[in-house]
Order: sequence, then structure tokens, then C-alpha cells
Amino acid sequence: MRIAVGWRLVESSVVFAMNKLILPVAIFLSVILAGKVAEHYAVEGSWRIGLLCLVAVVVQIVVSRIQRARRENAES
Repeated sequence: MRIAVGWRLVESSVVFAMNKLILPVAIFLSVILAGKVAEHYAVEGSWRIGLLCLVAVVVQIVVSRIQRARRENAES
């Protein structure tokens, strides 16, 4: 019985850690991809920085909404 309870704690902490890592990884990968696309189309200066910031904001909003929806579905 204790092993099962201990395993459940380990499993839930791993899931929690993975959920915390999803947002930074998603932002990092999307900004890198947007930077490559901006470089391909020769976007320079403040336009490029603005584009990368916009991509990061959109990804943060989307990932947060998806995580919130999953959490609400799991609770109900």
C-alpha cells in the first residue's frame, strides 16, 4: 500500500514538473521558429523584435488556455 501511495506522489510530481515546463519550451521553440522565418523574409530591427514578442505572447495565451481547460476537465 505504501509503495502505491509513494508511486502516486512521484507520478503526480513528475506530471506537475512537466506541466511547468510546457510553457517555456513552447515559447522557446516558437520564437526560434519565428526568428528563422523573419530571417528568411529579411525582417530587420524593431520589426523583428516586435514580431518575436508578439509570437511569445500569443503562445503564452494559447498554452495557458489549453492547460486551464485540461485542468477544469480533470476536476469535473
